[in-house]
Amino acid sequence: MEARTRPQNYGSLFTLAAGFLAAVNGLNFQMLSGPTYLQTMLGSQITQITCVVLYLLLFAKREKSVFSGLNLKVGTLIILRAGLQVAAGMMFMASQKQLPLGDFSALTGTSSVITGILGIIFLGESWQLIEVIVSVCCWVGVVCIAKPAFLWGESGEHAGDDNRSFYVTLCLTATAISCFLVLAIRKISGMLDSVQQMFLCCLANSVLLLVVMAAVEDVAMPPTQSLKFLGAVGLLDLTVQLLFIRGLETEKAAAAVISHSSAYIVTSFVFQIVILQTIPGLSSVVGTAMISLSTAFLTWQKTQHSEKTE
Repeated sequence: MEARTRPQNYGSLFTLAAGFLAAVNGLNFQMLSGPTYLQTMLGSQITQITCVVLYLLLFAKREKSVFSGLNLKVGTLIILRAGLQVAAGMMFMASQKQLPLGDFSALTGTSSVITGILGIIFLGESWQLIEVIVSVCCWVGVVCIAKPAFLWGESGEHAGDDNRSFYVTLCLTATAISCFLVLAIRKISGMLDSVQQMFLCCLANSVLLLVVMAAVEDVAMPPTQSLKFLGAVGLLDLTVQLLFIRGLETEKAAAAVISHSSAYIVTSFVFQIVILQTIPGLSSVVGTAMISLSTAFLTWQKTQHSEKTE
């Protein structure tokens, strides 16, 4: 039986472009001032819903409603996904505002390692010794970026920044939540097509954000001067998702994840140095390299294991 081969397309270019635009979106958010985190997320969701509706009206030829197939089970999963996405999004935004762009991008790249740890805890999966060693290297890289005072002392690069370790932990927590979010997305994907899922989940996210906003702050429009930036954040986020999905259709998962992460991290560091005029310290560079190499190896290992068991 012949092994299946993927069509030689431009999958890596799609995922590289997704990584680059994700870094552009991160830069856009760091330079954004005025709206609250909730307003920023709501503006992004409304932009995405608008794009999906325009696509449905102008280009899509659907024989069924976007609400078809919606039942209690699917609705519960969509609400669960919305809760996870809003929680992770708030944490990501808070940490992204406080951490250098390059450090933040590297920390979000720990998802492969966190997924492996969650698999051990919840699914009883086993790891080989090499995978344990690589995971330890990844967390050493995290420590190099966090630079806790009890290891670095009070005279290091971030002396006096008592909140840095907190925001690093917040970013890692959001990354862990995102791993659960991926499971929810995959579960919903077996019940709804991609357009339905995008529309219904954006709608659920928007409703949940309005509820949270009403509970913790006044429901109000963001400052007028920030509206174009909020639209750009939402449009870029949607484009990144579509490019990455398109890349996965024509490229192996490991290559797609590695190329996306590499483009995201490298571009983020370039933006941090050239545009934000912030030079990363040696420990940040070393930590980023350790995280990137560790997650690339683990992603490759998972892909190899999946191919052997097919």
